[in-house]
Amino acid sequence: MFRVANFISTYSGGFRRAVNREFYQYLDSVDSEREVIFMNYGYVDANAAPTPLTAADEPNRRCIDLYHHVASGIDLAGLDVLEVGSGRGGGASYVKRYHQPKTMTGVDYSSKAVAFCREKHQVEGLRYEHGDAENLPFEDASFDAVINVESSHCYAVMARFLSEVNRVLRPGGHLLWADLRSVSEVDDLRADIAATGFEVEKEETITPYVVNSMVPQGETNRALIDRRVPRLVRPIFYHFAGIEGTHIYNQLATGAMTYLYMVLKKG
Repeated sequence: MFRVANFISTYSGGFRRAVNREFYQYLDSVDSEREVIFMNYGYVDANAAPTPLTAADEPNRRCIDLYHHVASGIDLAGLDVLEVGSGRGGGASYVKRYHQPKTMTGVDYSSKAVAFCREKHQVEGLRYEHGDAENLPFEDASFDAVINVESSHCYAVMARFLSEVNRVLRPGGHLLWADLRSVSEVDDLRADIAATGFEVEKEETITPYVVNSMVPQGETNRALIDRRVPRLVRPIFYHFAGIEGTHIYNQLATGAMTYLYMVLKKG
């Protein structure tokens, strides 16, 4: 089933987008106790100093560390920041509380995720909106920085997303982006970035640090899935969660896929 879905999604961005939207809508119904606030694979660098976290945030350290690495690309203090693909809202909440932007806005394609975030993450200066990454519901030049973490692989047309980010950024604004791509897709990604007019200020392959996280994070995710998800559909959740032995985990672990982090600047 997953091989068929992966094959179709390779050739149909619309299919990929529809499948992911329905998955995230369905997640709301199975997360009855509102436990899930992060959905990325995490980041573990054993040689880095630990990110200072409160006791309440500590259980989500691996996922937060990915956001910390991405958000640290520029100084966000005092800026108007947008996260595209804010999901269950934990990342936007973390960035607002720890990186001190003036305002923090999360936008997501799942209306149920947005409703969840508005209830769960009540932080001054933080808001969540329903919207499409390829047709953002904001005026031109509304933000100083945009964050996009492990979300863009779900989009139908990456170039359209990049164009929309460029539109809503102010001159000199930044896109802080991190996501996985098959090795064969990287050249097309760079071409889309160049065509949109972004300058690449930083590019880093962080695959080893993501894979370092996927095994322990996968154990946490599997325990949660086994508690909350009906047995029949658990394999679908294992796949999305990147648990060891699934297609996505194997692709990253063997190098067939890469996980990139970029800091892009609007001219």
